[in-house]
Amino acid sequence: MKKKVCLVVAIVMLLSLLFNGIPTVAAGVAARGVWGVNYGIVGFPLLIGLAALYFYRREE
Repeated sequence: MKKKVCLVVAIVMLLSLLFNGIPTVAAGVAARGVWGVNYGIVGFPLLIGLAALYFYRREE
């Protein structure tokens, strides 16, 4: 059961990055430059997805 939850969390975080995070950051970089953007909208889902994949791999 825990493996399925970890896999679902990783997939949701990947979709969150693809459809929400990356376009928002790209628009912010275009408007304000590299140093004026909040990268938390990409970093937080990325960290959660990596943690979920770590726990998924650890269960094997």
